[in-house]
Amino acid sequence: MHTSELGEEHPDHPRPLVRVGDMLPVKVLDIDLVGRRITLSHRQAVSARQGEPGA
Repeated sequence: MHTSELGEEHPDHPRPLVRVGDMLPVKVLDIDLVGRRITLSHRQAVSARQGEPGA
């Protein structure tokens, strides 16, 4: 997950926001079968839970 999708703040490193083993709600943004990648967003998952528009 890209650091910009972790929250509203955009830190240089994700360490201040999450640690190995943390469980976060995420939204699946894209599944790339060819590149074998899944794009996830914690920020959008939290916005959707709070009922914010644009989530």
